[in-house]
Amino acid sequence: MRITTWAEYGVICALHLAKRADVPAVTGRDIAAREGLPGDYVEQILLRLRRAGLVSSTRGARGSLFHRQRARGKREAAAGINQRRGTFAFKNFRFGLAIGAALFQVLTVQRHARQTVATQPFGLGGRELSLTASAGIAFDHDRSTSAEVLLRNADTAMYRAKQRGKGRCEIYSEAMRTQARDRIALGSQLERALAKSELALMYQPIVSIHTGRVVAVEALLRWQHPERGLLTPPAFLDVAEETGAIGPIGDWVISTAARTLRELIDDATLERSVTMHVNVSPRQLSDAGFVERTTNTLSAAGVDLRQLVLEFTEATALAGNPAITRSLNALARLDVRLSIDDFGTGYSSLAHLRNFRAAQLKLDGTFIRNVGRDGADDPIVRSIVQLAHSLDMSVVAEWVQSAEQLQRLRLLGCDHAQGNHLCEPTNVSELREFARRAAASERSRHSGGTGAGPLPE
Repeated sequence: MRITTWAEYGVICALHLAKRADVPAVTGRDIAAREGLPGDYVEQILLRLRRAGLVSSTRGARGSLFHRQRARGKREAAAGINQRRGTFAFKNFRFGLAIGAALFQVLTVQRHARQTVATQPFGLGGRELSLTASAGIAFDHDRSTSAEVLLRNADTAMYRAKQRGKGRCEIYSEAMRTQARDRIALGSQLERALAKSELALMYQPIVSIHTGRVVAVEALLRWQHPERGLLTPPAFLDVAEETGAIGPIGDWVISTAARTLRELIDDATLERSVTMHVNVSPRQLSDAGFVERTTNTLSAAGVDLRQLVLEFTEATALAGNPAITRSLNALARLDVRLSIDDFGTGYSSLAHLRNFRAAQLKLDGTFIRNVGRDGADDPIVRSIVQLAHSLDMSVVAEWVQSAEQLQRLRLLGCDHAQGNHLCEPTNVSELREFARRAAASERSRHSGGTGAGPLPE
C-alpha cells in the first residue's frame, strides 16, 4: 500500500532500509525537521521479516539478489515520500513516524506495512516462497526520549512479538524491558546449568491401552534452578532456543536417556522392544551435525537406532525449513522413529499427515480432556485415530487423567496412553517399580487372575 493511502489517516511515514551499524538512529521528529513536515510526536516501528535470513542462507548469491530486489520493490511501494535510496538489512525495516495522531493510526501503519512487506508470495529459483513480519512499536510519551533508546525499545517490542508467534505486533512497555533483562539473566544461568549438574531427567511411561504393558518411556527435562526451584521446559525452552544452549542440552538429554534405556533393558526392567522418547526442537533439527551426533551417541550407549523416538511438533514439520526436512528424512532413513507431538495444538492438518515420515501421532490433552464426558470430542478423536491407522501410524493419548478417559480411548481405538492417571513423571527407581507392577499385572491377567494393574477397567 502506498504512502498516499496511509496519509488518509494523517500519518507521515519515512521507511529506512538500512543496516543499523551504518546509519545512525533517526526518529520521526528528526525526519519531520529535515523534511519540513508537520508534527512533533514521535514513534518508532521496527519490522522484522521472518524467514528472510533463511532465504539468504539457503539460496546463496541468488538469495542476496532476492533481498536487493525485494527491498527495491518495497521501498517504492512503502516509502514514496522522496523515493530515497537505501540498503536492505536482510531482516529489519525501521520506520520513523512523525505524527500527531491516535494509537489506532500507528497500528494501522504497522498493519499495512506488515501486509505490504510480507503477505504476497514470490518466486525464487523456481520455488514459491513467502515471508511473515513481526512489528514492535515504541512511543516517546514525554517527547524527550533519545532516538537510540526509542529504537532499542522498538527492538525489544519487536522481539517480543516474534517470541509470541509470527505475524504479530507488540507495543513496548517497561515490563518488556524487565522481562528482557530477566531472559538475558536466565540465558546466562542456563548456559552454566549443564556444567553445574542442575539439569536432570524425569521419566514417564507410555503404556498399551489394551494390555497395560510399558511400550515406551518419555524423557522429560527438568532444571533445578538455584533460586526459582524446579523448572519445566516451558519456563526456559524459548531462552535455550534463542541462546543456542538447546544444542548441548539436547545432546545431553539424548545421551542420558539412551544410557538409562540401556540400563533398564540390561536389568530386565524393560523389554528390548521398549523405546525411549525424546523431544527435539527446530534449532536442533536445523543443525547439520545433529543426525551424526545422535547416531554416534546411540552407538556409544549400545542402543539400537530403532529404540529412539524423536518427538517434534506439527509447526516444526510445517515450518518449510529445508534443514529440518533434511534432518527428518535422514533420521527416518536410519530407522529412527519419528513422532508428531501435541497434535491438535498447532495446524491440526489431517491432510499434512501423509507428508510426514512419522510412525506415531501423539494426541494433545486438549482433545482428551472431554473424551467420555459429553461425547463432543469423541468423533474427532475417532476420526484422527482411524486416519492415523490408515497411514500406518500408532496413536498415543497424552494427559490421561482418569479411568473414564482411559476406557473411552480404548473404545475409540487409541493404541497407547500417557498421563498422570497412569504414572506421573518420576525418577529411574520409581519407574522400575511401575514397570515391574505393570508386567506382573499383565502376567496375572494372562493366567486368569484379577490383575489389579495400572489400567483400571
